[in-house]
Amino acid sequence: MFHQKESCKFLKIEIVLLIALTAFVVSGQTPKSDEIRSLSPNQTIEAELLIGQKHRYRVTLAVNEFLQARVEQKGIDVIVELFDASGKLVAQMDSPNLAEGFETLSWVADKAETYEIEIIPFNYQIEKGKYVLQRTDSRKATEQDKQRVENERMFMEALLLQSKDDEAGLKKVSPLLEKVVQGWERQGDKYMTELTSKQHRFVSVIQNDSVNQRDLLNYLQYTKEQLWMEGYATADAIRIFRKYGAKRYLANSFLRLGYISVLIGENKVGMDAFNEALFLFKYIVYKRGEAISYLIIGRTFYTLGDNQKALDLLNKALDIFKLMLRTSH
Repeated sequence: MFHQKESCKFLKIEIVLLIALTAFVVSGQTPKSDEIRSLSPNQTIEAELLIGQKHRYRVTLAVNEFLQARVEQKGIDVIVELFDASGKLVAQMDSPNLAEGFETLSWVADKAETYEIEIIPFNYQIEKGKYVLQRTDSRKATEQDKQRVENERMFMEALLLQSKDDEAGLKKVSPLLEKVVQGWERQGDKYMTELTSKQHRFVSVIQNDSVNQRDLLNYLQYTKEQLWMEGYATADAIRIFRKYGAKRYLANSFLRLGYISVLIGENKVGMDAFNEALFLFKYIVYKRGEAISYLIIGRTFYTLGDNQKALDLLNKALDIFKLMLRTSH
């Protein structure tokens, strides 16, 4: 990790690079707000989810009522979120299990209220997939139910800390995941115990690993054969990071793959990879990665001759760097 003065210096360098190369921001597709459906206790719904969609389900809970929604993914990786009546996100589940497996979200209502469950696709490159949503029977929350909610919260906290570029936060991931594994064992949840145990073992490999984004600019010095080999290695890294849900490292790898692909003439593959990286950086709220994504994508559009597209979003990327520079003082 850089000290504050060094970080400030590199931010200034990146701003200069940004202006010199011209930046472009790739905007993701705006999700469609589909009609809200009611989800009753013991109800099961199978649905197809398309790119850009979000499926919304309304649930009404009494005080101390336990809610559990279990989503089986069938060819699409989804995020399950729960919002209260004010629109505040109160719970989320996004396990590192790719496009198969289960996402289970639990909640105990502290007051009588109507909530909204949202199911959205995580990997926008998959055009469509199916899922099965099942709500368990309604019941008054037990102490074990409350522990389940807390364990899910800690699990997501660990995954979020793992995705951040924060050394102090990364040090908390391993002990937190260890605590979560013990919680799943007490709950008798073999699926989540195994999933979290794998994540715990993987953290030791990645938590001190980082990718210097400025090094990407040096790929122009590679031969085409070297770039092909580097591309294969990066694709292998993507498969590993995706498997374990290491989103920041996954985003870094997509940036690298995108840049390599463009250099060897695979522009569509490159742009798809860039968009994937940008989506991930926005999702984990990693501003440096987001801004550098704009920098690299902008340079690509500039070299492809689309000057207007690069110029249109220069200020947006520049604003991110300026904001980071102000907050670093």
